[in-house]
Amino acid sequence: MTRKSRTSHISVVAVGLMLTLSACTDAGPTPNPSPSPTDTATAQPAPTSTIAPDALDDGVRVAEEAMTSFANHNRSYEEWWAELSPMLTNDALLAYEGTNPARVRPSQVTGPGVVASAPNFNQMSVLVPTDIGQYTIELIRQGDGHGNGTPSWFVDRLTPPADLG
Repeated sequence: MTRKSRTSHISVVAVGLMLTLSACTDAGPTPNPSPSPTDTATAQPAPTSTIAPDALDDGVRVAEEAMTSFANHNRSYEEWWAELSPMLTNDALLAYEGTNPARVRPSQVTGPGVVASAPNFNQMSVLVPTDIGQYTIELIRQGDGHGNGTPSWFVDRLTPPADLG
């Protein structure tokens, strides 16, 4: 290799190395352009729930019915369980089967249920007030409980007020 071609070769490598290294350095934050009036006019907030309002209403209704049935403990176990069990998920059936209704502390629902969260299409939490405090009812939507292809809400958990510990 001649002296001139060797120098050219080293120069090309050096320039390539400089370009590579300059791409690796942090040039600082890139300024965000301010939105145009048309951008701000069409911007909309993200939805807080992916569940349709009528499905949310159905979930609240199921939570209220389940809590009412759960709290109605002045009857035999068989009657109590026959009314409550169709509203429960399989996990909840296992968890609450054998519960002595006489040991259930709330005796009535004292107001309407309110959606606490609905993180996705198949889950929601409903707060239901009772005579001993607010229960949290966890619901899961599954199956074809309506017989028309529409999933139904089922209770997965009835959580008592925190201060009952």
